[in-house]
Amino acid sequence: MNKLITTLILSLILGLTVASAAYANQYDDGVEAYKKGSYKQAYQLWLPLAEKGDAETQNILGAMFAKGEGVAQDHKQAFKWFTKAAEQGNAFAQNNLGLIYSKGEGVAQDFKQALAWYTKSAESGYASAQSSLGVMYADGTGVAQDYQQALKWFKKATEQGFATAQFALGLMYSKGDGVAQDPIKAHMWFNLAAANGFSKAKTSMDELAKAMTPDKIKQAQQLAIACQARNYKNCD
Repeated sequence: MNKLITTLILSLILGLTVASAAYANQYDDGVEAYKKGSYKQAYQLWLPLAEKGDAETQNILGAMFAKGEGVAQDHKQAFKWFTKAAEQGNAFAQNNLGLIYSKGEGVAQDFKQALAWYTKSAESGYASAQSSLGVMYADGTGVAQDYQQALKWFKKATEQGFATAQFALGLMYSKGDGVAQDPIKAHMWFNLAAANGFSKAKTSMDELAKAMTPDKIKQAQQLAIACQARNYKNCD
């Protein structure tokens, strides 16, 4: 009997391994098709995986429907697939669900729902959601305005080098929103955001610099260099 049970277990493990390999191959084939711009083929490869409950491909399909890649643009279908993935704890889908609730695409606009899904994604460590959550707290959208919460989430995102959050911190320090007004720190964060590709940051940095002394600008630049060297940790 023990030998029979062992044989059955080994057969099950082998079956799962084969299934996992087949899944991986189909997923990878979809990736290759997508990279080549064959979006319809990628969709056809990923759809069976999503229908079987795979959260990653469910999120991808949501994005494809949102953008109209390989399928007709359909925000309701995007909402459906994002929801399926988000409910399984997929942080990317939770962020996407927060985004479409905030925009009201495929679903009635609902800032409280947007806040809830952004929070789930942000708590999982996803920088984009952390930044979006910071914006909602800073603006008082769907929640009471709370600069301390905004700072908390922006800082978490900046530690991952997320340029949008770096720019947002620059704005908070330049205006004195929830923090003491500090042009040196503002210049530092604008500098970092610009270095990471946020186009508006350089303009803001240059405008701020007009009211700063050369010594203060140099100090801000040195702080930015030191922050980058620390991989954006403990920069504030």
